[in-house]
Amino acid sequence: MALFDPERPVDVAPEDAVRVVHDFLERCRAWAIEQEIPKRLRRVEEGQDPAEAAKLHGWITWRRFCEHALREIEDGTLDAWFDGEPAGDDSGGRTIDR
Repeated sequence: MALFDPERPVDVAPEDAVRVVHDFLERCRAWAIEQEIPKRLRRVEEGQDPAEAAKLHGWITWRRFCEHALREIEDGTLDAWFDGEPAGDDSGGRTIDR
């Protein structure tokens, strides 16, 4: 049975929730860097399969997303998401750094 229960009320302090999400993103990033990107890169180097190149691109994009989200968690940009405030467009016209 999965741990996720959509009916279970969330009773976690924002400071704890942000730490859990940060740790999860770190693990996702590490998986991409240590496992998937090297594996996909080897497969692309071994052949000319566009599907493998697309998978490599997807994992690199995933790594970049995780890094961007981690920065926003660390600098407080996403604090409102954990404080229970409505999620809105608070980007202020910012763009994602690449």
